[in-house]
Amino acid sequence: LGNHEVAMIGGLVGNEKLFYTWLGQGGLNVLIEVANHNNLEREKNWLLSLKNKGLNLYQLAVHIKEYEDYLRQEGSVAILYNMLFSQEGTYHELFNNMKVFTQVDDVLYVHAGINLEWSESLRKEGIDMLNEKWQQALIDSQNGDFTEFNNFNKAGVARGLDGVGGPFWADFDGELERLPEQDIAQIAQNLKSIGVNAIVVGHSIKKTPTMSERFNKYGIKLIASDVGMSNYYTKGESGRGGVKIDVKGNIRAQSKEGIYK
Repeated sequence: LGNHEVAMIGGLVGNEKLFYTWLGQGGLNVLIEVANHNNLEREKNWLLSLKNKGLNLYQLAVHIKEYEDYLRQEGSVAILYNMLFSQEGTYHELFNNMKVFTQVDDVLYVHAGINLEWSESLRKEGIDMLNEKWQQALIDSQNGDFTEFNNFNKAGVARGLDGVGGPFWADFDGELERLPEQDIAQIAQNLKSIGVNAIVVGHSIKKTPTMSERFNKYGIKLIASDVGMSNYYTKGESGRGGVKIDVKGNIRAQSKEGIYK
């Protein structure tokens, strides 16, 4: 589960800031596809015209705002909402079972990264409990309560805000590499106490898989693996990429630039 999905979910259930953030991060294309698949020709053509104008986020928001009530009540936003949140929705089971944290053997997988606060929560509450809290946050958000949702969805200095970012928004070269030395040491201790020796993150655009030397110094292999999708975002062409860690701890990473061990 990543920041794009969280922005979409928050936007669909009424968080206006997240709604327009999502639209600017690919959400407009999603609504175009939904309108197309549901034969909403006029809406599809209107959304396409907005896309083709190359509007900035503010300009896009001005146009969408005028018809937002229709979109949420009858149009593509309403359809997408039902696809995700209706019990019979196409993606209901998928989205309601997505996890914030996943641990396989001694490897922790999280979309953006980890900070001291979240490492403490993992140590004290465990992965299963935090994932359950996220599921409850989804339910609460549908009822207009974003308290726990916002706790998971904190952004940091890389997005012009205070703090070090949460599991959806922490940036490898921003918040993670700027963490104080004592924080990294404590994070490593907290993670090792639950059997984690490596963290694989996405989110941060990288040309090749990259390992943090600062985390490595404390016995935690923090690997930025978003090399496939980043090629699509930056060059308009899809790429293969990822990280594989076997049971012996051997690391094999791949991007369009080659294979790394």
